Amino acid sequence: MRSLASDLGLDSARMPRPRGGWRRSAWVGLAVLAGVFAGTVQAQVRDFDDLDDAVDRLALELVHEGRLEGNTVLVSARYFFERGTERSLRLSAHLAARFASTLGGREVEVVSGSERSGVMTLRGEWTIERESEHLHLSMEIKRLEIETDADGNEVARRRVVASEGGRVPLGSIDGQYLEPDLESHALYVVRKLEKGIERNFPAKPGRYRVHMEPLAVEDVAQPDRFRRRLVRYLRPAFADSRELMRVHSAENADGTLHGEIWGIGESVELGLWIVDRERQAEVAAVTVEMSVAEVMGSDAVLRLAARLAECAAHFGAERLGEAAGCYREVLERERGNREARAGLERIESRHVERARRAVGRGDLAAAEGYRGQLRELNPGHAQVMALKGEIEEAERRAEEEERRRVKERRIRELTPEMVVIEGGCFLMGSPQSETGRNDNERRHRVCVESFSIGKYEVTRGEYARFVRETGRATGDECWTFESGEAKVLFRT
Repeated sequence: MRSLASDLGLDSARMPRPRGGWRRSAWVGLAVLAGVFAGTVQAQVRDFDDLDDAVDRLALELVHEGRLEGNTVLVSARYFFERGTERSLRLSAHLAARFASTLGGREVEVVSGSERSGVMTLRGEWTIERESEHLHLSMEIKRLEIETDADGNEVARRRVVASEGGRVPLGSIDGQYLEPDLESHALYVVRKLEKGIERNFPAKPGRYRVHMEPLAVEDVAQPDRFRRRLVRYLRPAFADSRELMRVHSAENADGTLHGEIWGIGESVELGLWIVDRERQAEVAAVTVEMSVAEVMGSDAVLRLAARLAECAAHFGAERLGEAAGCYREVLERERGNREARAGLERIESRHVERARRAVGRGDLAAAEGYRGQLRELNPGHAQVMALKGEIEEAERRAEEEERRRVKERRIRELTPEMVVIEGGCFLMGSPQSETGRNDNERRHRVCVESFSIGKYEVTRGEYARFVRETGRATGDECWTFESGEAKVLFRT
């Protein structure tokens, strides 16, 4: 029962417990599962309007079900493929980019690369149903956990954190998404080679190191250029692999990757196989057919490559606005273009970096400008709201500092020039022999601490400011002292 639930992608910790009669419930559960496989039980399938609607709603449900806020999720096109054939299409790259953007807007930290222990990974599979003209999409969040078995071997286990799915009308999907390209072919062949390594070396620690021999090309025009184009796309696919590591030296490799390409009219067939050094035997192999145009590129593809070079030049010269417009233009021509997506991500990171530097130096207007550019480029980017909070906090601190400076300036303006009178002791009172001495003038020792006093007499202007600031009641008469006598100057 455990392996069956695992194959279905069910997490036993989240499966509902039967409320009564465990034997009857177990038989009913098995009957339902068997019905699913036999096609006798029709599960309710959710329908989405289009791919964007599906991604937005599925992402929200995955975040809620898996409690993903504040967590890290790996999103890569290599984990999106057609069920059964395991073929990647351009749809893989589109789904990966869309999910990455949507999850990022839900306070999820999205990373790329290869699957690793302890990190959750978004996986997607689809099936195309021609009769109903729908694409069925299934999404799962899985956490890879490396455990050690009784023999001391590392065993990889993947635990389901969340799973959702539904279907999308084929008519709403851009037809080019359902066509393969060189990137999707590269992902497919690496995935198939990984399967062979996993099958032959189930307990091997670490990644299997392969040294790639030059590909043999037969019956294809411009063989050198053909070979370079293929290798250009195979390299990143190997770099993202968790099972395989491409090394430059054959001496450091566990096996050797061989490959041949045969031209068949307008198509070519690529065959790759790995020969293990220790076993001296083939341990993984894959064959895939593709068109010459997919590999070599048409004139439009070459123009696209030239445009991408211009985009990179804009970015290198810090012309981020021009670079963003350039990459967007590329994506309009070829949705899901990996290089253009990566370029936009670099621009987003640069805007975030510039905004934080501006906050650090106190230029909050510039920081808000960079945040606005990031929001315009990717409204769902997680750092849009994070930067808003940082800028508001910096504004609050700046206002407090300005109030403190104003207060200190007013204190300086209102405080007269002072001098310090050092503290000390003296005899207060008068001697008994003094003429006119009163009884309360007994001499006694008095000590005072140091204190400050105005250097000059208080002027009428200073006293007027004091009255205004304190609201002190001054009465309705103005007095002065002349020749030792007090006189009233005027009454109000």
